[in-house]
Amino acid sequence: MQFSLIVATINRVETLDRLLKSLGEQRYTDFEVIIADQNSDQRVMPLVERYAGGLHVRHCRSRQGLSAARNDALALARGDVVAFPDDDCWYLPQTLSRINAWLQDRADIGGLSVACCDGDARPSVQNWPREPGRISPRNVWRRAVSIGLFIRRQDMMKVGGFDESLGAGSGSPWGSGEETDLVLRLLSNGVDIDYLPELLVGHANPMNGFDAAAGARSLAYGRGLGRVMAKHRRPLDEKALVLLRPACGAVLAGLQGQWGRSRYYQKSLRGRWQGLLGAHKMVN
Repeated sequence: MQFSLIVATINRVETLDRLLKSLGEQRYTDFEVIIADQNSDQRVMPLVERYAGGLHVRHCRSRQGLSAARNDALALARGDVVAFPDDDCWYLPQTLSRINAWLQDRADIGGLSVACCDGDARPSVQNWPREPGRISPRNVWRRAVSIGLFIRRQDMMKVGGFDESLGAGSGSPWGSGEETDLVLRLLSNGVDIDYLPELLVGHANPMNGFDAAAGARSLAYGRGLGRVMAKHRRPLDEKALVLLRPACGAVLAGLQGQWGRSRYYQKSLRGRWQGLLGAHKMVN
């Protein structure tokens, strides 16, 4: 089974180097790496040339925006399974060998979602459920992020890739949610996807402070989440829950005098509300 690893990149060299190095250390070697380059210069070309001797690396110029770049590279993919590592993540040496073995034994399953850990093997990106199982429209919100998705290409083609109005750099207010939207569309097309938390992809924990940049990210991510919930007409109880969580977080943090954390949750709450309403012209 061959993997096509699609890496959309912009403004990063050092972390892309780390990713490619980790791919060169994989125990399973039947994969191609497609670098979707959004840079206007040649900054990543020395890396492409350096790793081309040991890896099957393909380079393409892509459109701006994470979802658009991934779609451009997806059109070039030849593997049986596609995956979407970020340019600042890394794979553990056994990642592809274990995922290959798992998918080979389950031909009826269209894909797999795995968890993320940081450099100290602690949960990263979000708090991951410990129980494995089938992904559903109700639990997808906590069981899937794009860097941990491994989808059979034939099933990926059924839904036409990512919604380019969602995700970082899309030019829209919806700064996240592209992977959740993708999984929901796969599920609606009869594709089964399992979640396996003991398999891991490496990624530094992005939650390292509550400054203005973190608040802006929280707002954009919240808008994306709300937008996806509205797009897929999720039930009222789910919508209420995604508003309740940041509201409670903001109140509790305020009671503890943690004003930066409280503002962070307020931004998330505002973004989710705006996404649910489709109110992209609201002020920040």
